[in-house]
Amino acid sequence: SAEVGSKEKKKKKKKKDKKKKKKKQKLAEPTDARGKLQYELQTSCRPYGVQELVEKTQVEKGVATMMLGQLESSGVIASKPIGNQKVYWCTDSDSYTADEIEAMETQLEATDAEATKLLKQVAAKEAATKTLLAEPLNAGLDALLDAERRKEEDSRAKIDGVQSRGTVTKPEMTKAHKKHNDMLAAWVKRKRACKELVDILADNMEKKPKDVLKALDDFSSYETDEQHDVVLPPPKPIKIEKKQQTKKPLPKKALRPLRG
Repeated sequence: SAEVGSKEKKKKKKKKDKKKKKKKQKLAEPTDARGKLQYELQTSCRPYGVQELVEKTQVEKGVATMMLGQLESSGVIASKPIGNQKVYWCTDSDSYTADEIEAMETQLEATDAEATKLLKQVAAKEAATKTLLAEPLNAGLDALLDAERRKEEDSRAKIDGVQSRGTVTKPEMTKAHKKHNDMLAAWVKRKRACKELVDILADNMEKKPKDVLKALDDFSSYETDEQHDVVLPPPKPIKIEKKQQTKKPLPKKALRPLRG
């Protein structure tokens, strides 16, 4: 009985091995409509819809539908409805099933999403790298820091120099303003006098004022305001605040006694 049981187990195992080891189908010859459809499905190793097979093989749709039905009934190909259409694939062990194709498409979509995400990260890294490269290097930063420190030291020296002079009082500032205005008035007066003199000479010599000045320059030396970058017209005098005179209060009149 033990031997019989072991033999049955061996037979069942052989049957399973036969089922697992399917013989590979012979490659069809694409000489007719059926052969073209079978050859396309065998060599592509992927499922096809009817319209795709018609475009690939140039077989009429009605003939293609009939041939595909015959191939399916003979077990050469298999089909599965997906959505509104029916897809066909070769039942050869080397071909992919519809479920495997769907799994591969799902995996492909996930891979595309991951690739898009990685591309965005790469673009962000490139932008950050470009920003970093645009910034100065350590040597450049050291030079900029040294320049800013020198500016700060110069500013502090100026501030210290001003503070060492002491605070200018209001009377001293008023006195300086008056001196400035007096010198400005004298300069304007002399400027006008020189202009009048040149105009008189130009009239007498029947020349233009600039020609007179050019003739004077030939035998004498003189200076002009333009040579010393003096701003013309001259600035206005500085306004000086006048002292507000406080009115003294009038003495109160003595009250006269009332007459009875």
